Amino acid sequence: MTDALAVMLAIIRRDLLVARRGFGDTLAGAGYFAVIIALLPLAIGPGPDTLRLIGPAMIWVAALIAVLPQMERLYSRDAADGSLDDLILTPLPLPMVVLAKVTAGWIMIGLPLVVMTPLLALVLGLPASIMPVLTASIAIGSVALMLLGSMAAAIAIGARRASILIAVLILPLAMPVLIFGTAAPLAVLSGDPAFPHLALLSAATLVLLAITPVATAASLRIAAE
Repeated sequence: MTDALAVMLAIIRRDLLVARRGFGDTLAGAGYFAVIIALLPLAIGPGPDTLRLIGPAMIWVAALIAVLPQMERLYSRDAADGSLDDLILTPLPLPMVVLAKVTAGWIMIGLPLVVMTPLLALVLGLPASIMPVLTASIAIGSVALMLLGSMAAAIAIGARRASILIAVLILPLAMPVLIFGTAAPLAVLSGDPAFPHLALLSAATLVLLAITPVATAASLRIAAE
């Protein structure tokens, strides 16, 4: 168990070091997130009631749009430089390798969105009462999006227009995550408990955590053959 954890930490460390070279890609994702939210009041008007009503949904949609373009690079670099074969041949079970890759990906892609969520919610004039629930929903949901993105990225290895294929694969599967994630802060705004929605979002994430690493590992083996 200790050896497996050490290998997983080594993979996470390696991916984070590689990501430092392409730090602009990470900033681009956070930039997409911020720009979408900043442009929203210009598109629909600065009415506080309108922004308060649709603000949580728009933050979630912006988070999904910001994540999609970055999914392709989860495995494309490994496939291009041949390190994908090394990952498959490690003594660690391949689904655990996938979990390590997803963890590193979430730190690079999901964590900046979680950190920025309260600040961007203030830009939309959302009340402070929904900040904890909104941030929690983005934190949980971004893990689910990363798991879906990992599976889609593995399937799309070698495809001509991998980014388009990844979007086509992720968007339908992400709908329950988007619905539960948006419903939680909206429940707070309407005075209802947010826990049932967060529980459903967490359950969906746990189901993906059980299924997608195995499916991703199978896709990676096919891509490597």
